Amino acid sequence: MPRSTSSIDVIIPVFNGEAFIKQAVLSVIGQTLQPAQIIIVDDGSTDATEQIVQQVTANSPVRITYIYQQNKGVSAARNIGIINSSSDYIAFLDADDTWQSTKLAEQFAIFQSDLLFRTGVVYTDVRPIDFHGNDTEEYFGDFLDKNLRGNIFTKLFKANISSSASGVLVKRECFTTAGLFDLSLSACEDWDMWLRIAEYYEFDYVDQQLVNIRLHKKNASKDIYAMILGRVIVLHKLYERHQNDPLIMQELRYNVIRLIVQSIPSFRALADIQRLLPAETRRKIFANATGIFQAIRKGIYKLLDR
Repeated sequence: MPRSTSSIDVIIPVFNGEAFIKQAVLSVIGQTLQPAQIIIVDDGSTDATEQIVQQVTANSPVRITYIYQQNKGVSAARNIGIINSSSDYIAFLDADDTWQSTKLAEQFAIFQSDLLFRTGVVYTDVRPIDFHGNDTEEYFGDFLDKNLRGNIFTKLFKANISSSASGVLVKRECFTTAGLFDLSLSACEDWDMWLRIAEYYEFDYVDQQLVNIRLHKKNASKDIYAMILGRVIVLHKLYERHQNDPLIMQELRYNVIRLIVQSIPSFRALADIQRLLPAETRRKIFANATGIFQAIRKGIYKLLDR
């Protein structure tokens, strides 16, 4: 497929998204900077998703490509979208989220101002909404730092840049350099991707709530147990890539300890964390046992003080 230079493709993975897919697509069509293409990857929907997409496509001023696959998960759907994209920039939008009209324009302007061409990802602040699209004060998680800029690789060890991939615009070459989404991860697959990209590229940020993140019972981030295990697996992948770098190992030790402290209220999660870490990994990460027990004790006190 020929490459479209300095344009944007938007990838929307969807599974049984009949309730929200039309709103998502219309929010892309309504961008002040319209994308070259919207790629909708249907991950095995059994509802009316395809029919709704066909209706929107018939009147869309933006080219819409619809791809159906058997259910393989969101990472596989995003990867199919990337493979079928043709622009130099890629944005992701979850089917239950929507964008403010200037989202792509604000992000693309930052890429254009990057005279050294070091930026690989530009992300935005987000606005949490409920099932009906109304503002909500629902708790949004303790794993975010929404103002990380520049070389953020080690800073990403303890915080993600966004609660959703819906907030990022990525230079397409990043996926050639860092690879596609890891199909083995059932949680934290976006954090794993940003970590891998951050090893090679800088990040930037738009301090505006340009993405509406819909919070409801089906959100994957609601499964705290799965999220904790996902974080441990991602950190173990980092260990395998950087086990000979003492500075990175120091950061990994600290952050695995944090995850263990967070998992203490769930003995199931704590047991699985211990099981998931190979013996050699445990030995490397927990070299200072005294310091670890002190950290866990302090963590317990903080949990009791909540």
